[in-house]
Amino acid sequence: MRHIRYLYFVFFLFSLILSGCESVPKGGGDVLKPLGKNEEGIIKAVVWNEQMFNQRYGNLFTIQYPQIELQLVSAAALGRTGKNFNEEFSELIDTEQPDIILFPNADLFEIWASEGKLQELDPLIQASKFDVDSMDPNALDYLKARGNGRLFGLSPTFNSKVLYYNKDLFQKYSIDFPRNGMSWEEVMQLAARFPVEGDEQTRIYGYYPALNSAFVDMISSDQLAYLDAEGVNATFNTPELKRMSEMILDGYRNGYLYQKSETSDSAGRSSGDIYTSNLFTMGRAAMSIRDAGYINEMNSAGQVAKIEVPNWDIVTMPVSPAAPEETDEFMVNDVLTIYAASTNQRAAWQFMQYINSDEAAKSISKLDEGLLMLRAEYSQERDGRSLEPFYMLKPAATNLSNIPYTVYLQLVQLMESEMNEVLKGGQTLEQALEHLQQKGQTELERQVPSST
Repeated sequence: MRHIRYLYFVFFLFSLILSGCESVPKGGGDVLKPLGKNEEGIIKAVVWNEQMFNQRYGNLFTIQYPQIELQLVSAAALGRTGKNFNEEFSELIDTEQPDIILFPNADLFEIWASEGKLQELDPLIQASKFDVDSMDPNALDYLKARGNGRLFGLSPTFNSKVLYYNKDLFQKYSIDFPRNGMSWEEVMQLAARFPVEGDEQTRIYGYYPALNSAFVDMISSDQLAYLDAEGVNATFNTPELKRMSEMILDGYRNGYLYQKSETSDSAGRSSGDIYTSNLFTMGRAAMSIRDAGYINEMNSAGQVAKIEVPNWDIVTMPVSPAAPEETDEFMVNDVLTIYAASTNQRAAWQFMQYINSDEAAKSISKLDEGLLMLRAEYSQERDGRSLEPFYMLKPAATNLSNIPYTVYLQLVQLMESEMNEVLKGGQTLEQALEHLQQKGQTELERQVPSST
């Protein structure tokens, strides 16, 4: 009996050894060995903006590891020659054989993760005991979703959108402040309570769209309003989108939603003036949807243009009643990855660990670039306002990443064009939605292969 127990024990140890071998990438335990402070080496990285990369990451890493040379290869020129971008990018990687690849957006990152070209990070994180527990779980889930449940990339920063509101205007007209988790219908109801009198140079608006179109704001934040869950079929002609469109059309007709004139820009000012042409910045709008970088824009308006910016605060983006804890306005752009074919994974993993560390987060947060830190400890507040609303909603669980951005823009432009015709009296809302359904589905079938 003791002999049998001994055999079980040996088998158990052997199993542990095998599982440990499977969890660590090529290079074995050497990949996990920390770099010495004065250890020499080279890390080659494919980036999109060398100056920005050094400002955010390269300079920090070089201070810690002065003998490690960072060789940067710029991919900024790709796509300008008329060639297929993805093919050009693949050729660049094959030629340069980098250790680190920085992806400028999650869509491109997802393609490469799905093709097995990136090193999975979960085994390295577990074996190195690298701290990810203090990182924003929503951002990590977003990255894992792009890797089909596995983690292939990290980023110190992310961005999201919230509803900004002018506290002084709400108080002046005795209207309750917005709250977290409101629906679009509730936001429109608040906007409708503000006065619509006055001339175009001085009057206020209940809601000021980010892209001069409330339709764009609405469908950008709720993509299921016009696409199915797989992102391959148009769903414009639905009762839900009709109801939402009616709300916005009512707001335009009654004057509490701002709509850019075809003959002039906002308030008749120069469209090149990013400060005075923004009615929320000028204190003439009660609400507007913007990202975290807008805080910097308002501060610049006060410091550079000497504008008295509004007394602002924020709540979460409007949400869909069907998914009240989710938002489509969640972005992780600078996705840092290790190229699976890298022959220098030890140094690459050291780079990844340091740039995504607590120490680096503290430094990167001081750059004041208008981004949010995955380590939320360093994005607690700005100008005395809590930044918690940026962190409250989860990335939407829908699978819309197979929709090219160009198709998204075309769908948005189609909707704006059709709804403008409704406002002019050229067609009914029902006709507009039917046109959108037909044109939108045709565009999807033309550019998204899986559309049916």
